[in-house]
Amino acid sequence: MAHQVEKYARETDSSMSKAIAALVRIGLEGQEQRKRAFFKKLKANLASNDGAQEDRLVDEFRDLILGR
Repeated sequence: MAHQVEKYARETDSSMSKAIAALVRIGLEGQEQRKRAFFKKLKANLASNDGAQEDRLVDEFRDLILGR
């Protein structure tokens, strides 16, 4: 992991601490985007009576929570 952070720091011409902060921010933004996409999909499919679709949404929600 440290090697990847060093590589990112070199590629962005920044210090290790700034690289870590940027990578954390990117990760948090990505997580927020996935959460928004999930809830948009959930809202669109809320009225569905399809059991298989409900199972898929539960699996996606579980993955979102557990970060898989």
